[in-house]
Amino acid sequence: MKGKHIPERTCIGCGTKQSKYAMWRIVFHAPDRIVLDRKYREPGRGAYLCPKRDCLENALKRRALHRAYRTQVPAACYEQLKEAFYEALKENTVDAR
Repeated sequence: MKGKHIPERTCIGCGTKQSKYAMWRIVFHAPDRIVLDRKYREPGRGAYLCPKRDCLENALKRRALHRAYRTQVPAACYEQLKEAFYEALKENTVDAR
């Protein structure tokens, strides 16, 4: 008997494949808003990140969000993402590995 299918996604920071639900989804709403969608319900194109500081810093350094969204992401959105990401890490220290 087969088990239930678990979707996998690739982290834009480190490139590892994991379960979709082990990562955090980031949604870009053009032109100037980016949302950390931890409930996976926000409409729009999403990119996935491991809940680790290193993955976020690596994704920002490599400009991975530009490639994931296929458009230029303003610098203000990076600051929004950093604030939301670090706040979520504080709330959920179990995922901070």
